[in-house]
Amino acid sequence: VALIHEFSDYTRPVGKMVNTLFHATEVITPASIIKNSMLEELEKLTGISTPVHHISKLPQGKLPYLPDSFGDEDSVELLLKKLQVKNKSNTKIIVGSGYVQVRKGVDLFLAIARYVKEKYKGECKFIWVGDGYNPEHDMACSVWLKRDIKYYNLEEDFIFLEHQKSLDTVFEMADIFCLTSRMDPFPNVAIDAMELNL
Repeated sequence: VALIHEFSDYTRPVGKMVNTLFHATEVITPASIIKNSMLEELEKLTGISTPVHHISKLPQGKLPYLPDSFGDEDSVELLLKKLQVKNKSNTKIIVGSGYVQVRKGVDLFLAIARYVKEKYKGECKFIWVGDGYNPEHDMACSVWLKRDIKYYNLEEDFIFLEHQKSLDTVFEMADIFCLTSRMDPFPNVAIDAMELNL
């Protein structure tokens, strides 16, 4: 049984999904768009366009518990201190999340932050939760994000927050969750945010 939750478009080496289809007795995907991505690769690489009957769609839904994992567990108080928020009732907090890379759309999140700062008359702060921000060594993404933060004048209103064991605390103080990922079928963070009416 193969559980597939990524798109063929960015899975390498090319053909990995087709090999999975050939070798697995049953393939389970969380969404139709993942299945369609696999079938597109199958047709492109092999010419096979006939229906494939061993792929099932089973949406994951809300996890019943959080597995043990690495990461910080910052308190609301610590998070507000990191954001330099003195009065939460007067400050809107917008959150994005994911490992810092192009696919997660951190650049889109920063563009949204810039737009909100220009248009919104009240106080607002922005948090990106996830590892990978390293502008001294990551020339593919982080160095450009650092430049955007400065260029958009967000240095006082934006923080990168290291990976958290759970987003519960972050979501507890958030007003908006912003999903900017390119090609994400329906990530857990979206389910968690909706459950909390974000």
